[in-house]
Amino acid sequence: MKKAVEAILKPSGSPAARRAAGVNLGRKKGSGKSRLDPYKEEIVALLRSSSLKNFVAKRYTVSEPALYNSIEKHPLDVEPRLERE
Repeated sequence: MKKAVEAILKPSGSPAARRAAGVNLGRKKGSGKSRLDPYKEEIVALLRSSSLKNFVAKRYTVSEPALYNSIEKHPLDVEPRLERE
């Protein structure tokens, strides 16, 4: 019984044999989770109020490239809004 379970979890052989056995190969599909997801509304508000991106990155303890990637991956309307009089 134990060997049958191991055979399902870790089929031996080539990747083609594993694929034929129904095992998904490689990374899981999907965008995954970001450390910034829970703070999305706050980040948008900060960026709309013309806060610098490096300030926002430091505030949420992520690197600047991580913030840029998050903004690019999850399109956010972060352009500062100019109020007309």
